[in-house]
Amino acid sequence: GQVIFHDQMLGPIVGAKADDATLRQLRFNMQMVFQDPSSSLNPRMTLLKIVSEAYSDLNGYLKENNRIEVSALVVAGGWLEALYLSTRYAENDNPELNKRIAEQKYSLTNLINYFNEFGEHEKLAGMKADLLVLQALFDKVSIEAGTSELKKDPDGMVIIGNQSKVNMTPETLKEIATKVAEIRTKYTA
Repeated sequence: GQVIFHDQMLGPIVGAKADDATLRQLRFNMQMVFQDPSSSLNPRMTLLKIVSEAYSDLNGYLKENNRIEVSALVVAGGWLEALYLSTRYAENDNPELNKRIAEQKYSLTNLINYFNEFGEHEKLAGMKADLLVLQALFDKVSIEAGTSELKKDPDGMVIIGNQSKVNMTPETLKEIATKVAEIRTKYTA
């Protein structure tokens, strides 16, 4: 950004390059005004809507520029990061969180199917191979379908509840957590 005061650019003197006397003079004539972050966001816009809108915009841009395969990597990266964070907390023996992690078996299958739509695209080959290794670990997880119920929250959003039974050993959870951490490190290091 830029700092302009009385039509004069102050950028070069602000920060480490400015001497104390100059900064004292500036502080005497101006003050910092902090923006309230909550007032700059639409309170009705949930985080999911914000992220979905950003992803949709990115997806459109990538399609226009013939780089739609990058979209698959963005989805995989976001899913993998969320799974990584979840598995860090799963060690606290949280049955509900462990169930949500086990249910990622379905999301992983959908993600691999999405990758399959691109054929043998060279930019996706490494991530797809890593997802297939992770899928082999999720194959040790069994999920028995239970009863489903529909509810509406106060805002009118429909919530589909499921009382499925998940079978995942602590060892399998640890294997999944370790592999997720390995894959994440491979792409973020």
